[in-house]
Amino acid sequence: MSFFVQFILIMYFYSYVYLFLPERVRYLLISLSQKGNTLYNVVPDIISRLSNPDREEKIPTTSFNRILSFVLGLLGKERQNDLLVEKLCSRLQESNNETQWCQLSFCLLQLNYSEKSLKKLIDSIPMLHERLLCSEVYSALQSIFNTALKSHFTKPQLKELATEGHSLLEEILMGKEGKEKKDDDDATFLEPKTPRVPPRSERKVRSSARKTEPSTPRTSRLRASRARKL
Repeated sequence: MSFFVQFILIMYFYSYVYLFLPERVRYLLISLSQKGNTLYNVVPDIISRLSNPDREEKIPTTSFNRILSFVLGLLGKERQNDLLVEKLCSRLQESNNETQWCQLSFCLLQLNYSEKSLKKLIDSIPMLHERLLCSEVYSALQSIFNTALKSHFTKPQLKELATEGHSLLEEILMGKEGKEKKDDDDATFLEPKTPRVPPRSERKVRSSARKTEPSTPRTSRLRASRARKL
């Protein structure tokens, strides 16, 4: 790991304990953002380490959001945002931790979207599966598309993509909810029905009732006819 990454991670650990970014860290990050791709090159590692579900020191959500909101806001180049969207979508697809889903979707929400990056986000939606059922993930994606819709005056090409993204989200979500309901209905329909076995006392009562069944006129005539033949 490079010296820059180690230094930034140490300073970030210090900063989130006090719930704010110290002035020296802010200055360092701003300086790095002005040196080509220097800041961009360490951002994926920062996100990976701070959102790691296996880390011993769990970072509070408010601290994570505060730190990444500032850092990602320094990435002004369109290409940097496009590449980071692709990396975050890939990590979100691979993650099996709900807390990490929320953190990665928050990072996606902080980025600026071009036509290229919005297409990448839309293409990744079908692969998110159950992550879309997480309210934080779903809300973040909805907010991204809503922002794109509002920017149609400056970026008219985003309006059509944002509309497509909204429709895809609704379609997939409705399909998942419908499938869950169908699975529940199928499970209920296919549940084997165990035949009711009457208790022993009830069986005895029925048996004795058949033995003591009263004679009808027809049965009396049959008995009398058999007696004469004998």
